[in-house]
Amino acid sequence: SLGTDGPLARQMLKYGAKVQVGGVTGMVNLSLDQMLMAAMLPPNYLGLYVVAVSTAGLAQSLSQAVQMVLTPSITQQESRAERRSVLQGAFRRYWLFSFLITLGLAGLLPLAIPLVFGASFREALWPAEVLLLGSFFNGAKDVLAGGAQALGDPWLGSRASFIAMIITVGLLYFLLPRFGIMGAALATVVAYGAQLVMVAYGLRRTHGISLRELFRFQPTDLLSALAVFELFPSQRERLASDQR
Repeated sequence: SLGTDGPLARQMLKYGAKVQVGGVTGMVNLSLDQMLMAAMLPPNYLGLYVVAVSTAGLAQSLSQAVQMVLTPSITQQESRAERRSVLQGAFRRYWLFSFLITLGLAGLLPLAIPLVFGASFREALWPAEVLLLGSFFNGAKDVLAGGAQALGDPWLGSRASFIAMIITVGLLYFLLPRFGIMGAALATVVAYGAQLVMVAYGLRRTHGISLRELFRFQPTDLLSALAVFELFPSQRERLASDQR
């Protein structure tokens, strides 16, 4: 019959509120440097920094896609040990694949920025390279935070985002007036790196997930990451055979 489940509703609202805190602070942290830059630096610096942020943010789409798929995949496992195992294996493959993408983008940026935005935006190159490292850290944090949510611990990622926002404010206060857009990029990298460290150690402390299992190198994981590149030619071959 139609009715309400009060305890379940309270549980869902409590869970959702913890996730929402991380979402809001994460969005604030993404735009905080640009907000302060608009107030403290000439407009041309903001334009350069926006280009750097836009190009470095290309790698973020991978982490968002992995998080959307991984989180429900973890919750479908019956035992807690199976959930930890799925998170560890998937994150290792993501970590390696994301590293390869970051290296590739780092090599392309010196050509892509002048080609797409014009030669006048060459000054955005080095901040973009630094922010690319920040995107690498932030993407890894997003995947691990999604795993923590699947393990019933949504506050872990939200707490890390909140602390990172405080770190960003403090570093921008000191670095932005002295180093301009490069100072803003360095502040972002440090804040995102701190987030990743906090989430990784939180998973180890609360859920017994070994940092060695998360970040160790395994040849099989590298092969799995590289195998993604083989999907595109095989997909084209399959489509071509279907058309014939």
